[in-house]
Amino acid sequence: MTLTPQLFKVLALLLPLAATAAAATYGPPLIARSVPDRSVGNAILFQQIIPQGETVLSFAWFNNNPGDRNWITPLVLQLVSGDSYRLVGIGEGRRNTGAGIQRHPFNLKYGSALATGPNFVFGWWSGQFAEVTLGGVSGIQSIPNANVVPLDPAASTPGYRESCPRPNVGPCSISINPFLLGNFTFANIYAGPSTGSLASPFGRLYSIQFESAEVPVPAVTSVISLSGFGGAPRIAPGGWVEIFGSRFTTTTKQWAASDFSNDFGPTVLDGVRVSIDGKPAFISFVSPGQINCVAPDGLRTGMVDVVVTNSIGSNLAFPVAAAPRVPSLLAPPVFKVGGKQYVVALHPDQVYAGPEKLIDGVAFRPAVPGDKLVMYATSFGETIPALPAGKIVSTSARFPNMQVRIGDVPALVEYAGPVAGLVGLSQLNVVIPGGAAPGDARLTVSVDGVASAQELWTTIQ
Repeated sequence: MTLTPQLFKVLALLLPLAATAAAATYGPPLIARSVPDRSVGNAILFQQIIPQGETVLSFAWFNNNPGDRNWITPLVLQLVSGDSYRLVGIGEGRRNTGAGIQRHPFNLKYGSALATGPNFVFGWWSGQFAEVTLGGVSGIQSIPNANVVPLDPAASTPGYRESCPRPNVGPCSISINPFLLGNFTFANIYAGPSTGSLASPFGRLYSIQFESAEVPVPAVTSVISLSGFGGAPRIAPGGWVEIFGSRFTTTTKQWAASDFSNDFGPTVLDGVRVSIDGKPAFISFVSPGQINCVAPDGLRTGMVDVVVTNSIGSNLAFPVAAAPRVPSLLAPPVFKVGGKQYVVALHPDQVYAGPEKLIDGVAFRPAVPGDKLVMYATSFGETIPALPAGKIVSTSARFPNMQVRIGDVPALVEYAGPVAGLVGLSQLNVVIPGGAAPGDARLTVSVDGVASAQELWTTIQ
């Protein structure tokens, strides 16, 4: 049969693209300092917390000595506890060009410059980092500035204190392991030569600032089954899913035949990816505020994470309930009249089943016992034989133990299975039972013992 456009009409909620916040500057004033900013190592860091969802753009420091050339390497760390931090990002090290303010862009070399959770700070290492391989283990080697003797943090200790990843005991040192994973303590701004007076003319006096800005990573606000099929906050493998939020993309695109590969829908559309329970979904539509996709096979039962990724980054995982089956029939909001949600059911002549004049300008006719109606559904779950999610249907398959009741009277189900040539859409061919009473009748559907949560109606004459 020919599928009319009405069968696929789903309300689309397009949220506006969120405005990008102006850059913000953190840290002390960039002036020469003859004393440390704080006497306790981590105090200044608490003034330099990176707000969640922001990334570092640039960093700057004040150098007092016009002749000395020292390296500063910016770092992004996450607070573990106390003054212990986990190193999560390393920027390109920069060498001062003389005295005064030194300002450089934050060019990420390793890890991430994006703060995706609480308790992130921006810090620095007085030196460089280099990739090395020792004993077959690749890692990053920290190279301190020459003639600098780092000292354990203590308010009474004069001399040069660095801000650097510092093992829990002892001074700053070379670290060899994959990407410096582990916990470190962090010291503070210090001044003076290696062991001299803070006021020494040879001192290197640092005041570090950084600039950050909001990053337009995707934000997910809700995940439901298709709005036209009930819009429940539950999903099933092979079922259609709507994801709402913001900053998904700057364009709008619907999948086309060229996006398919081996009859499978795309897992990347316009640079946007969706993972559900860690598995790639098949994306049919992307816009700034909405994504439509087909859930992959193999979802766990219970709460699973939905993650949208674009060229900028990924949202914080959004939880949604998943089940093997979530039977949902096509019943868009426009079919809800007088407080009753009527199902989309078609007579063989393409006239909708329901009370006449239910919707202005649309042909409706009540069904009579013996009439055969066609309905459409999604999220019916696995078929017999099994068909993979996201693939264009080309073989015959059925849903197990399909039951339909109209007015609490069992109806004959002549066919219940996927629609050939489409992805993720199912079809029910139902015969109106002879015992159905005239008038509006409640319609219920269950698949292998799992009933639809929708309250649906049709009309019997």
